[in-house]
Amino acid sequence: MKRKINILVMALLCAMVIGGCKSNTDEKKESKEPEITETVATPIVTNQAEQQTEETETPKENEEEGQPDPQDTKEPKKEDENEQKQTKEPKNQDENEEKKTKEPDSNKESYKVVLKKGEVTSDGSFQVTYPQIKGWSNKKSMKYWNQVFAAANYGSKDDGVDAYTLKTTVMTKNNELLSVLMEGSIRYEGINETTSFAYTYNINMKTGESYRLKNSKANLSKIEDKLMNENYKIATKNQNVSMVAILDILYLNNEKDDDVTRVKEALRECDYDENNKNPACYSYWKNGKVSLVFGVDKEIGGYTIFELN
Repeated sequence: MKRKINILVMALLCAMVIGGCKSNTDEKKESKEPEITETVATPIVTNQAEQQTEETETPKENEEEGQPDPQDTKEPKKEDENEQKQTKEPKNQDENEEKKTKEPDSNKESYKVVLKKGEVTSDGSFQVTYPQIKGWSNKKSMKYWNQVFAAANYGSKDDGVDAYTLKTTVMTKNNELLSVLMEGSIRYEGINETTSFAYTYNINMKTGESYRLKNSKANLSKIEDKLMNENYKIATKNQNVSMVAILDILYLNNEKDDDVTRVKEALRECDYDENNKNPACYSYWKNGKVSLVFGVDKEIGGYTIFELN
């Protein structure tokens, strides 16, 4: 019996020991499970952090997607090259403008006027300069006018002329108008008196025709008012000519009683026409202003020049 009791006691102790061991292992298992959950939780947290970092980095990727790729970057370069070409174009335009400025404009003459000398004598009785046009594209008109100018050149061999002087002054010279004043004196054989004279030639350089006062842009009524009111300056030296002397000469030409009418008629007939008929007066242009040449008595000087104000 005692041996059975001892065996039961030993069995109970073993059972208690085994139960304690199981409980300890269970506790260890229970204690290890939270550790396992913590170790498992940390990767989840890191994954979330990585997801957050990935989410924060995605805008950068989007920004990079919004930027042109290396292939696309070549196109802006072409635009830059085009812009550079465009910036170079104004230089070409400036060069073209410089070329244009170097080209002759309409105000610069494309011809020359040479003052040719005629016969000059030792005693001074013959001293002549007359104009000749050179380089005019209208060769037919150039030939005609040069013949007209040359006809004014008298020499000692010309019958009836004992002394002759002629001075030519170019007043206006451009591609639109050539205006020339010719002043001189002449003495015939057998006559002791020397007569002074002046006349003008105005040439329309575009048409080759005579350019008369009535065909110009000048207002004849205003010119008539200036003449009648003596609103002019006498350009001839050593003269003090009034309009009364001019009216007397004009009266001999048209024999009209009214002074104003005679002046108006003279202005309409001013300057040479194509027939070279001696007109009642002459005009020339200088610096855009018109001057008038009138014949007067020999005692006064033969001619007078009015520069209109």
